[in-house]
Amino acid sequence: MIQHSQLRTLRIMIRGQGLVFSNTAVAELTRQAAIGGTPGLTHIDLVHGGCEEFTIRLKPGHLFGVPVARLDGITVYAPASQVTNLAGLNIDYQDDLDGGSFRIIQKQGMRCCACGSAFSWLRNN
Repeated sequence: MIQHSQLRTLRIMIRGQGLVFSNTAVAELTRQAAIGGTPGLTHIDLVHGGCEEFTIRLKPGHLFGVPVARLDGITVYAPASQVTNLAGLNIDYQDDLDGGSFRIIQKQGMRCCACGSAFSWLRNN
């Protein structure tokens, strides 16, 4: 379990809402960006479908979009249309024998799949 003190906040630069990555997630983003030939640049987006409404996808480089967060030399870009759904996510990286993956830390107001990378925001309609 991730302790609150182990999380670093990456501020969403649009609308002032928070996107949180654990220290291990930041280290892995840095590593992947350097190996991918784009040090300091990472792209995050949400793919519709899968086990829940959205699945996160992180890739090295600035593929397109707006800068949404900066921390420890990494700038994270995302499609402007997805900023609202990214705001408030807590993302961790867990390394295991299968290679490791980025996973969403579930919190109140959301539902996460057991896979760890898919989620839905619970909305009061």
